[in-house]
Amino acid sequence: MARIIFILCILISFSEICGQQWVFKNNANKITFSFELIHHVVIIPIHINGEELSFILDTGVKETLLFGHSDSLTLHNVSKVKFQGIGIDEGIEGLLSLSNHLSVADSAMIDLKHNLFVIMDDSLHLSNHIGLPVHGILGSNFFHNNVVEINYVKKKITVYRNIKDIGKKLKGYEKIPLQMEKDRPYVKVDLRIGKKTYEQVKVLLDLGNSDPAMLFTDRLSGFEMLEPAIYEFIGKGFNGNIYGKRNRIHSLQINNFEFQQPIISYPDANTYDTKKLVKDRVGSIGNQLLTRFSVLIDYQSRMLYLKPNKNFRQPFYIDMSGVEVKHEGFVWVESKIYLNTSPNREGTTIPFDGSSSFKYKIELKPNFIINSVRDNSPAKRIGVMKGDVLLKINGRSVQSLSLEQIKEKLQSGINKTVKLQIERDEKIINFSFQLQDPIPLLL
Repeated sequence: MARIIFILCILISFSEICGQQWVFKNNANKITFSFELIHHVVIIPIHINGEELSFILDTGVKETLLFGHSDSLTLHNVSKVKFQGIGIDEGIEGLLSLSNHLSVADSAMIDLKHNLFVIMDDSLHLSNHIGLPVHGILGSNFFHNNVVEINYVKKKITVYRNIKDIGKKLKGYEKIPLQMEKDRPYVKVDLRIGKKTYEQVKVLLDLGNSDPAMLFTDRLSGFEMLEPAIYEFIGKGFNGNIYGKRNRIHSLQINNFEFQQPIISYPDANTYDTKKLVKDRVGSIGNQLLTRFSVLIDYQSRMLYLKPNKNFRQPFYIDMSGVEVKHEGFVWVESKIYLNTSPNREGTTIPFDGSSSFKYKIELKPNFIINSVRDNSPAKRIGVMKGDVLLKINGRSVQSLSLEQIKEKLQSGINKTVKLQIERDEKIINFSFQLQDPIPLLL
């Protein structure tokens, strides 16, 4: 499955800044635009001061975050600030930029005085883990004065001025109260973990979390970790990489919707400071759960609307290889192209005159490396190592695949054989192993 991609809730070490104000072009009641869904993360196109960028849409972060900036992007009214997450360190230095021009949907929705925070630390950039350029995060302020509808099947977002503008489309949606704290949305869920039941516990509605759910174990009285569980990389935060456990619990229920044996992640207790968590919060629900619905988020009325879609009963997947792959820049690849060729009997091509008439084609291709290998996993047992350069998977060059396609081949098909070709220290090595579910369904 896709690794969780999130930045833990941000605390800015100075007073709150005024909120953003979105304006609809031609005084329209709604706008609609497309988005990409990569590893259960919503990525939308935006423009900042005329520069086209790609941002993650995230309710778990309040402000707009920019991961560094290039010379082509002009930022207004810049000053130094300090960022801090719910971790236990002292935070990192960054920049605050005021009154920028931000627009979405070909300028159909505009904020002429948009404030954003610039994170200069390269280690927090998420592009390598997603497989395409991601320049920042559009946070919870995007939802503040609007009603946002997310259609995960059609990959369309519609933004309305008011819930009344939706009309008959609300039919079939189930209403769930939102509790707003520090401009972030929380809902109540029921959990069944072994013989223990936790009723109406508070969790963050977190679009930036690509797991079904995350729990803080020290916030659940009498909690006992169900086995089997695995220990691995689960996300990115201001303290660096975040590790923790994953397993399945018996059920998670939100309102009348119950999910059997969802996958849950548990960050290590030393990666966050429980004193910085919102009172009574026990965790988050993320996009791998929300993608099973059509979703309407209405901050104004403090209401969440859910309607099951065709993916509602899809199983919850996890990586079965033990390999975490990341995109690591590009490499120049040279290929030979024959000229004036015709097919022979075997279906390949040869020159008409029997000569070796050809030309070379040089292209930039993505470079993928093994970022981590889970202990006791199939890949670990046969010798795959962190830092190996991935060349082929099941005989196909990875340079013709996206990062998401690679991960899909590593996450499903119990006992399916996977063949990897890697490069290590200028040597080509071939591996073959069978996929195994590290956290099989509970009995």
